[in-house]
Amino acid sequence: STLDGSISSIWEPTLTTPRGKQAFTESGENSYVLSTAIDQPGLWRITVWGNDRLTLNIELLADNAPSLSFVSPPTVTRRDHVRLDYVASDDYGLSSLELAITPAAEEGTIKQYGPIDQVVIDLKGDAGGTGAAGAGAMPTRIDGPRFIDLVAHPWAGLPVNIQMVSRDNADQVGESDIRSLILPEREFSHPVAQKLIDIRRGLLRYPDRALEMHNALLPVLFAPQAFNGHLGVFLTLSVAENRLAANLHNRDTHQDVAGLLWHVAEEIE
Repeated sequence: STLDGSISSIWEPTLTTPRGKQAFTESGENSYVLSTAIDQPGLWRITVWGNDRLTLNIELLADNAPSLSFVSPPTVTRRDHVRLDYVASDDYGLSSLELAITPAAEEGTIKQYGPIDQVVIDLKGDAGGTGAAGAGAMPTRIDGPRFIDLVAHPWAGLPVNIQMVSRDNADQVGESDIRSLILPEREFSHPVAQKLIDIRRGLLRYPDRALEMHNALLPVLFAPQAFNGHLGVFLTLSVAENRLAANLHNRDTHQDVAGLLWHVAEEIE
């Protein structure tokens, strides 16, 4: 915190703090300004020619790091969303609140998570919370529940660890305990949809096998009777195949193609 102010006087004012005296800065004729950190408790006095103009009895309160906790274990809803029940609070306001998702891989299984190290989801966003007053103010408390749709994520069906991380205005970091769960995975029943989801999963988790995934896509594309000759499905698969063939080593293209395959699989299903 800082003490900021200005004063008009023909005599130079003086600030007296528990550390001693401090002069004001002259900003113009008979005008003085002050800006100083409030770093000591006790009596702070502003005097002009020996007369008190302002007296403050200051008590310093510690700024604690954010406190984060899960109220209950994460669960999966009937719609395959992850439900999080939590409480996040800070004495002076939360500047950020995020959920970090990382692999809970056993020995020898880390490769199936692909090139992604972690997923970070903003939990503050438009959550509002309590204690926020006015536009841009930081809430002092944010409560769940929060529902997160990760069914289309490459890690769907894999075990992960989740942890909340928050910062306050003083850049102090608070962390929750770590919880584990298996991310929900949508089950497709149509054989073509299942095949496309397998190709999509392989492309996202093993980008170095993009050529193999491309070759696996060709039999599906050349057997339109398997999806009742649906013209829209055929055209979308053609676009996906062409994009992947031309950009086998481009991760952005992999994401685009994965999006198309998910859309087609849902359409077929």
